[in-house]
Amino acid sequence: MNRLNPKDVEIRAHWSPMSGNTELLVTQGYQEFDSSQPYSVVSEVVMTQVDRAKPISYDVYPTFQLSNRNAQALMDQLWQCGVRPTEGKGSAGQLKAVEYHLEDMRKLVFNDQLKK
Repeated sequence: MNRLNPKDVEIRAHWSPMSGNTELLVTQGYQEFDSSQPYSVVSEVVMTQVDRAKPISYDVYPTFQLSNRNAQALMDQLWQCGVRPTEGKGSAGQLKAVEYHLEDMRKLVFNDQLKK
């Protein structure tokens, strides 16, 4: 079995209008600059049934790991697909808009007070 190095794993997300689903492609070594080198794609995910009465075995590993950089890239692509966190009331863009609005309100209030 070929273990994935988290540094090289990349997950690309794309929303498909045909299926209405977010599609994921897992690659390793795709971003390498040497075009003569092959890269790998995950072609099949196999689920293994586990008996709940037994403790998790020491040889059970995460399905795969992502570097922080590639996890952020996945998050950004999922955001572009329209996926938003369930928790939380706003986004960075919404917060920035509120900050601009507050600055505008300050200008209006303070300019009005200076005129009096």
